[in-house]
Order: sequence, then structure tokens, then C-alpha cells
Amino acid sequence: MKFQWTLGRTLIGLAARGAAGTLLVAAVGTTGLRSARSGMDALVTSTHAQRLQMDADMLHDAIRADILAALLGVVSHDAARIKDGKDALAEHRTRFRKSIAETREIAAPSTQAIIDSLKSPVDAYLAEATRGAGHREGRHGHRQQA
Repeated sequence: MKFQWTLGRTLIGLAARGAAGTLLVAAVGTTGLRSARSGMDALVTSTHAQRLQMDADMLHDAIRADILAALLGVVSHDAARIKDGKDALAEHRTRFRKSIAETREIAAPSTQAIIDSLKSPVDAYLAEATRGAGHREGRHGHRQQA
């Protein structure tokens, strides 16, 4: 018996090819979307980490300004300026630590290890900043409370 291509069989064959093509395009599209989502997640995380780092950098500058404000209050004998400098320093220290902690939370394990290794120097820096805003050297080298 010879195979006959009837109109019905031709339409079924064309429909099957169309369905297979549609499934192939859907599979490729789904794979592409998954890849794009993964890349987008990495980009969002990287952007967030960069924002946190920029915030920490600005807070470092603010901490220095707070110390200078408190020292200016000492020199000008302005208790309000000293208090404002110390209050701002306390706020900026807290935000600085929070920014570093949030960066650690979203970082890769290798970056977390680097952040962990910087804990002691950061603690020493903030302790020195606190001391700097609270004390100054007198004329004879004696520490004076600000």
C-alpha cells in the first residue's frame, strides 16, 4: 500500500511542526529568561554593595568632620558645638558600622573574610575618633576633657 498525503495528513503534519517549533522557542526563551534573571540578581546585589560602600566612605568623611567640629568647640569654648560634634559622631559611627555589616551580609564568602579581617582596624579607628572628639592635648601635653 502506497502512503497518500491527503489534505488532512498534510495539515496534521504542519500543525505538529508548528507545535514543535513553538515548544523549542519556548524552551530557549525560558532558559534565556532564567539566565537574565540570574544576571540581574547579581547586578542588583553588586549595585547595593557599591551603594553601601559609598555610604561608608561618606560616613568616614562625616566622622572626621564631627571630630573637627568638636575640637573647634573646645578651642572656642562652645559647649553646644562640642555636644553637637559628639552627637553627630555617635550617629555616624552607628551608621558606619551598619553599612559595613550590611555589606558583609550580601557579600560573597571571600569578600566576607576580607571584611572580617578589617574589623579590628575599623574598631580602632572608631575608638580613636571617639577619643579625638572627647579629648584634646593641652599646652603642656596633658589630656583635657572636651
